Amino acid sequence: MITECAPATTSPPQLSDSGDSSPPATATIPPILPSAPPKPSELFSDASAPSAVATPDAIIIRTRFVRVNPDRVAEMEGPPTSTKILSLNLFPDATYDAVPERVEPNPNGFTWYGHSEGDAKSQVTLVFNQGVLAGSIRVAGKFYQVRYVGDQVYAIREINPKALPPD
Repeated sequence: MITECAPATTSPPQLSDSGDSSPPATATIPPILPSAPPKPSELFSDASAPSAVATPDAIIIRTRFVRVNPDRVAEMEGPPTSTKILSLNLFPDATYDAVPERVEPNPNGFTWYGHSEGDAKSQVTLVFNQGVLAGSIRVAGKFYQVRYVGDQVYAIREINPKALPPD
């Protein structure tokens, strides 16, 4: 079972049309920008940890800070096809090829549902809303979350399933 994604606790930065960071009259959400070029097929690239990140708790096994590859996000929209396999490079020892099952539009983005190739019991849910990603991935007996932490940086967290309340 995929747990519902909680909304991001940190709002993405707002820029005015002139590009400065002063409070704009009409704010827009900036596009997702990678910090270093990711491999073309991968969704994530490494990023530095933001300075104001909360201390991890016992439920989190490990965390990786990343940026999202905007080219991969653009490819995910629209009807799923067998050629739209998504490389989820969560950690160096945890990379999975996700096969799309369906894509549902929402008013400000879309939700992508799939599973890990070769593991029909796995579940991948990625929500893109107003340019921000949140996700839950269950694969190979492990549970991962993707959450926005600010300044175009995301935290991928491996969650200790034994620390979660029972279903």
